[in-house]
Amino acid sequence: MRYPFFAIGLLLSSSFAQASVVVGGTRLVFDGTKNNAVITVENKDQNSNIVQSWLSVIDAASPAKDAFIITPPLFRLKAGEKGFVRVVRSGKKLPDDRESMFWLNIKGIPATEYVPDKNVVQFAINSKIKLIYRPAALKGNTPESYAEKLQWGKEGRR
Repeated sequence: MRYPFFAIGLLLSSSFAQASVVVGGTRLVFDGTKNNAVITVENKDQNSNIVQSWLSVIDAASPAKDAFIITPPLFRLKAGEKGFVRVVRSGKKLPDDRESMFWLNIKGIPATEYVPDKNVVQFAINSKIKLIYRPAALKGNTPESYAEKLQWGKEGRR
């Protein structure tokens, strides 16, 4: 009897969760015909945050993560401000016959104020989104080009 109340309480308390640093997308597609790709980062908190960003590989078969440079890797984002994380090619060779995928990590580290005799717990939230490199050789074979070729039809009464 005790567990259903615990589960309901847990569900109700989850609505109060709030992220202070919000990333402006769930993935970033790097077009091989362009020099860079940009994603927005917004601070929805009332305090300043430090934003740290870096790349990591998906698995051991992934191309090296030093094929890109993240700028700025570390910056301060004041309350209510928007910032940008720019991904730039470093010139290292990537496969031209297929897309390459990496993890783009963006961590929001909240500012803390030292208060003696007070216990405080703060979390640094790491948003891990996909960075997909689409080479210029695949320009005509994008998902967008196939979406234009889709045809919809209606059969029957429904």
